[in-house]
Amino acid sequence: MATESFMLRFFWGPREEGPESMAARLCRFLNRLGRLDPLFKSWQQYQKSSGEMKPVRRTKSDLSALCAKGIMRSNIPPYPPLPGGGHFTVNIETKATWVLPLTVFCGSFSENLQNRVILTLPIADEEFRRICNVSVLEELVRAAVESWDPDVGQIWSPVLADSLMVPMDAIEVGWLTYVSKRIMRVPELPASIRV
Repeated sequence: MATESFMLRFFWGPREEGPESMAARLCRFLNRLGRLDPLFKSWQQYQKSSGEMKPVRRTKSDLSALCAKGIMRSNIPPYPPLPGGGHFTVNIETKATWVLPLTVFCGSFSENLQNRVILTLPIADEEFRRICNVSVLEELVRAAVESWDPDVGQIWSPVLADSLMVPMDAIEVGWLTYVSKRIMRVPELPASIRV
């Protein structure tokens, strides 16, 4: 049984996007995940009004409505959207053996806020063996890169992060790491590292 936890974490800078654009990206991402493993086929979201979980359909129209509801607003009437972009936040989770939360924060064009997508991965049992292997993790990274066009990202774990002690202003690395060409070119690497 595994004891280390893993996450898919991808980040990008200011990018103004509306609910339709975010929904298209989210739809592409969820459908790619659904083709990777049955664990990622069913998603649900907590409903504050009823206190129940409601299924989330992987269609652009349903996801667009979900993204529009997730716009961050001021808590002062008449509750306008916060300045600096859409700030769409979507929190959904798998409806399977494992509850794996997926958090998306998107649409911000503020220099002070980082757009991101974060997915917790299973940590034990059959699902861990199916998903936390190199070939599936590589496909998860590809799905994130092709869906969200991030600047940086990784398959991350707190154990690895603690052991590496990456400086605050450096790019954090993970078991698999992605860095966009917009950020930096790949330096000369030892032969043991595969790019």
